[in-house]
Amino acid sequence: MMKTLQNLRRAQQAQIYKRSFGSQVNIERNKNFKVLGDSDLTFFEKILDKSSVITDADQVETANSDWTKKFVGQSKLVLKPKSNEEVAAILEYCNNEKLALVPQGGNTGLVGGSNPIFDEVILSMGNMNKILNFDESYGIVTAESGAVLQDM
Repeated sequence: MMKTLQNLRRAQQAQIYKRSFGSQVNIERNKNFKVLGDSDLTFFEKILDKSSVITDADQVETANSDWTKKFVGQSKLVLKPKSNEEVAAILEYCNNEKLALVPQGGNTGLVGGSNPIFDEVILSMGNMNKILNFDESYGIVTAESGAVLQDM
């Protein structure tokens, strides 16, 4: 009898959790972060290749949403660095200028955790997708942060 009650409580809690997980929550943009401006774009264009600063709406839209299209952000910019030094320069600039940023690795997540909510700068690691080392004896792969397991 006791186990049945515990199982019933767990089932009820799971239902409540599932219902609240999909609910809409009203979140306000943090006013301490500045809005992306032309001077910011100019800086990013100086430190990255032209092809690594993406403002085309169709390309940005892909990075703004997850594969289910359930989570969609409003970013206007995707940055695709090719080196650790470029990543460091982007992070330093965004920190100093109070620009919100969301990182995206291989973009294979299923829960919208790497999608912007508002107008954050998207830091896509897609250009950093090299396999750095493979240890055959242990089967360990060392790869850059944008590597997708399926592609290895």
